[in-house]
Amino acid sequence: MTDVGVGGLTCCRAVRPGVTPRNLDNGQPHDYVPDFLIQLKVQSRVHLILETKGYDLLAQVKAQAAQRWVAAVNADGQYGRWHYAVAHKPEEVRQRLEVIMARMREEATAAAETT
Repeated sequence: MTDVGVGGLTCCRAVRPGVTPRNLDNGQPHDYVPDFLIQLKVQSRVHLILETKGYDLLAQVKAQAAQRWVAAVNADGQYGRWHYAVAHKPEEVRQRLEVIMARMREEATAAAETT
């Protein structure tokens, strides 16, 4: 794991997690393995799937699979809160992290206010 220095994130390169989103390529199912899984240090049950993409013919299919998976896991509620983001250029990574961090903080604040 690597501390990327953006407001308390722990980041690791994805290594075939136990449950992976599925996508279809030419009608054939494939495991989707994200580029990075990121966890907010101060909230151990909040995660981000971050994709770094150049040109990829399957980018839309992969994004849809990841978004369906995130929605399903969040609806289940047993595995924490998940988010998904894509950075198409290296300089976008920090911006994507900061946007997601702000969203995570807002969700945490809203959850704390309702309890």
